[in-house]
Amino acid sequence: MMVRRILVLLVLSMQVLSAQAKKPAKPPKQRELKPGFTMFGVDQDIEMGKAAIKEIEPTVTILDDPAMTAYIKRLGDTITSKIPNPPFPFTYKMVNDPQINAFCVPGGFVYVNTGILINAENESQVIGVMGHEIGHAILRHSANQMSKGMLLQGLATAGAMVGEMKGGVAGMAAQIGSGLGAQLAMMKFSRNHEKDADAFGARLMSQAGYNPIEIARFFEKMQQMAGGKQGGGVAGWMSSHPDPGSRSQLIEQEILAMPRATYGADTGDFARFKAAAARVVPAKPKVAPGGGQGTPAPDSTSVKGFSYFRGQTFEISYPKGWQAQGNPEADSLTVAPAEGVKQSGQSVAVGLGVIVSRYKSASGKGDLTRDTQALIQETVKGNQGMNQTQAPANRTIDGQPALLTMFTSPSPLERGNEMDLLVTIQRPDGLLYLVLICPESQWKNAEPVFDQIIGSIKLAK
Repeated sequence: MMVRRILVLLVLSMQVLSAQAKKPAKPPKQRELKPGFTMFGVDQDIEMGKAAIKEIEPTVTILDDPAMTAYIKRLGDTITSKIPNPPFPFTYKMVNDPQINAFCVPGGFVYVNTGILINAENESQVIGVMGHEIGHAILRHSANQMSKGMLLQGLATAGAMVGEMKGGVAGMAAQIGSGLGAQLAMMKFSRNHEKDADAFGARLMSQAGYNPIEIARFFEKMQQMAGGKQGGGVAGWMSSHPDPGSRSQLIEQEILAMPRATYGADTGDFARFKAAAARVVPAKPKVAPGGGQGTPAPDSTSVKGFSYFRGQTFEISYPKGWQAQGNPEADSLTVAPAEGVKQSGQSVAVGLGVIVSRYKSASGKGDLTRDTQALIQETVKGNQGMNQTQAPANRTIDGQPALLTMFTSPSPLERGNEMDLLVTIQRPDGLLYLVLICPESQWKNAEPVFDQIIGSIKLAK
């Protein structure tokens, strides 16, 4: 009797286990995708983007092909129509460049290289790339990343540290966009930002009737190309996006969490425009004004072994090999060696280098002592741990009165402090100023280089 009961219990247990095994697993739950913290409103995103494209577009060749541009716009409108209450309208332009790359500047300005059409295998893959870039814009990743970086660097209220503050936050956003146009185009987002943009783009694809698995296949293709003879074609994308191999796996996981959908959307025009893109004669690379990121800067005529940057009201030389990001129209420049910049998560800090910008007097008429004191107050207030260590010292730079003021603040490069030399030069409407930044332990080695940089300054008369 006991044996029979045991056998019955075993049979019942096996039936329960069998029923559990047949029960379908619950699909994974979709993550909520939403913008992170920003110091800017949506209107400022648009202003920042408009200012940035003024710097970006002179460095690329916009394709003058109305039919191809209309095709890309049609694809973009197809997926953005699935976004509830989009915060801004989107505009689309084709770039004559065979490299596989695309980017979206804050405010909805989308650029797609001809290389995307040339290398995509179907329309879904083009849609997927565009959806990813649109995801960055809708989720406001540029504004989030820049806001965090400004807070961590203490630049949120530091006056002209990042350009003129005229017009409040809106004016600041435009100045940041103007000064960092090329950086916005090739901005390296955090891993979480890329993951969210991938998920956002894949969801748009699915909602518009395009199979999101195709963007995963596109990533896999790029990974294969990067390791083969065609590696140069993916240089643009790989420089600003993480490893495509791991991303294809994340896309596949995202698809599992999507509602079931029927895919089959296609305009039927892909093959025609892919062939047209392949026939376009690639444009010669353009050089950014003043030697932007990734472009050779002209040799300095005043300092041997230096390059130079020319703004609207000044010219300055800096060591060859230092990375330069400047905007001549805004008279702003940041130069630093690769080892002088530290990236931590979503923030980038200059710990060795030079920042140049303008400070306009509130009265509209420059006064060296008064404007320097006003800039010092804004700078110290906006930078936690920054302390003035020396009173301003008089100097003449290219025939104009100037003041040199020394500060210390925590260094992002090493434990301990950095030294920050503020150089203010009188101008008719305010100041041209430089901040020369270096870890305290390296100041003696950097001082001769900084002296050459200051001595190279030429001012518009």
